[in-house]
Amino acid sequence: MADRGDARLEKGSTKDRARLTTALAVGALVTLFAVLNLDQVDVNWIVATWSTPLILVIVVSLAIGGGAGYLVGRRRTRRQR
Repeated sequence: MADRGDARLEKGSTKDRARLTTALAVGALVTLFAVLNLDQVDVNWIVATWSTPLILVIVVSLAIGGGAGYLVGRRRTRRQR
């Protein structure tokens, strides 16, 4: 029976290694994306214009869009009940 436990451990270890490798690859791509998007861009607001790194504009837009999508999805779920 010890052999079965070892087999499970090996299988779990392979799965864990695959997850770690995937996480590192995604992390490297995100880091590369951030480094390549450090150019300053002008953001035009109604009252002023600010110069900020492009990656910051992308991340803030992603956060606002994700939050809005979450709230809309949550509202639809409540309506269906």
